Amino acid sequence: MAEPKSELPTDPSLAPSSTNPAPAGDDPSAPSKKGAKKAEAKAKKEAEKARKAAEREAAAAASGASTSTEDLAKDNYGNVTYGAKIEGEVVHLRELKEEHVGKIIKVRAWIQNARMQGAKMAFVELREEGNWTVQGVVAATQDGKEVSRQMVKWIGGLKLESFVVVVAEVKKPLESVKSTKVSEFELHLKNVYLVAAAPEMLGLGLAPASRAVGKLDEEEDLSEAAAGKSSMCEV
Repeated sequence: MAEPKSELPTDPSLAPSSTNPAPAGDDPSAPSKKGAKKAEAKAKKEAEKARKAAEREAAAAASGASTSTEDLAKDNYGNVTYGAKIEGEVVHLRELKEEHVGKIIKVRAWIQNARMQGAKMAFVELREEGNWTVQGVVAATQDGKEVSRQMVKWIGGLKLESFVVVVAEVKKPLESVKSTKVSEFELHLKNVYLVAAAPEMLGLGLAPASRAVGKLDEEEDLSEAAAGKSSMCEV
């Protein structure tokens, strides 16, 4: 008599598998160790870049720095307009005294000399009638509202012998200004307006033209001495 056949288990999980399971860690969809390191390095780089950008923005906001090229001092300089009223007490350079230190005055003068001191500062030599001269200083303020870099550049580039009206504060220089007739005071410019521009080219400025020359008899003596030397050379 034949033995009865055993029944197969009905639970699929208990059924023998026809294929061998893949070993752990061999999943082709899982990233490789090298790829994971690259992704991690890239993420760190992006995070560092974002951190530095945030620090720059915070520093700019804290210092009040502005990336705008707008000239905030544009109304404080330029060509004078017809009928414009420029406020300020008119003081002549020959009248400057200790009592004017710290006060705001107005001066009409010629630009006798000008030089830039970097991009934020310029020195100008102002001249009135009678060869009275004084040193003027203009420096860009931090916020650029009173004096901007554009204003400094414009003043430093004015043609010599241009006639201007300036509003300035009288101050004492750190040391006497030897190049000007008014040596114990200087003007810190706040407003500069061009009244009349100088010609494109000047044959000779007033400053070198005003230098003292030798006497006529001294020039004749030099001519005779030169002639004597010439005759000695010919012998």
